[in-house]
Amino acid sequence: MQYDQQIQELTSKNLSAAEEFQMKFEKLCTENQTNTLQMNKLKRAISRLRSDLNFAFISKNLKMLDTEDKGNKSGLQIQDDSEPLNKEDLIGKFSKYFGLML
Repeated sequence: MQYDQQIQELTSKNLSAAEEFQMKFEKLCTENQTNTLQMNKLKRAISRLRSDLNFAFISKNLKMLDTEDKGNKSGLQIQDDSEPLNKEDLIGKFSKYFGLML
């Protein structure tokens, strides 16, 4: 009798420990999913910000290039004539530097 009672107590303790472990595991899984989602949102936002900043930087340099081209047409010599700047080359250089795929 006493032996059966001890087995029953151990079994009930093991079952309650297993249920407790299962609840903790599910809670950790939920927290992990939440943290993963938040991290993905942060990475996506950083990626968008980076591409926006790269685009703004390229746009600024293209505007400077347009201003320089207009200055050359009006008779101002800003750049030496040995190698004129090409907008496509400028974009290619920036895309290689910043790792953009244009």
